[in-house]
Parts: sequence; C-alpha cells; structure tokens
Amino acid sequence: MALTKITGGDGIKDGSIKEADLNIDNTPTNDYVLTAKSSAAGGLTWAEGSAGATGGGSDKIFWENGTTVTTSYTITNNMNAGTFGPITVNSGATVTVGSGETWVII
Repeated sequence: MALTKITGGDGIKDGSIKEADLNIDNTPTNDYVLTAKSSAAGGLTWAEGSAGATGGGSDKIFWENGTTVTTSYTITNNMNAGTFGPITVNSGATVTVGSGETWVII
C-alpha cells in the first residue's frame, strides 16, 4: 500500500514522520509533550506534561495518582512502575508484573 503526503513536510520516509507532516495547532516548546486535544484543529497540540498537583504558583511539587485499579493492566516488559498507596484493585481487574519488572507501592 502506498502512502500519500496529505499536508506540508516531506511525507513518510524510512518509517519516520516529521513534525511538519502532522497537523499540530501550536509550535513546540522545550520539555512539552505532544498530546491529543479534541478542540485543536488537527486534534494534536504541544502541552506541558502533567506531573501532578501544583503548588500556589507553577511549581510542581506533588505527583498524584488514583486509588483504584478499575481495568486490568500489565507492566511493560523491562519497565518498572510506582504508585502511591493504598491502592484497591477492583474485582475482575488484575495487575500483571512480569519476572523482569517491579511494581512499588509507597
């Protein structure tokens, strides 16, 4: 199947896509991440990565996570995961931790 260039940029070459090939609604900023945003023209936008709660200003001091696992999850191979607890795993949901991975609940 041949791929066709739709908008600006160089199209897909050698399995890579350049930013110019994507329809992003703003310009990149260092340390921002590309994220989905339904109100953005092309559905993509550069935004500050979430690091949890913020203090009185813009300082990112806390990392927040949910307290209940509602759907099954598998820790990615060769990766570790951390969660602040206590944590409840709902009935029917499982967290799978492979032999090379670790899940730490603090």
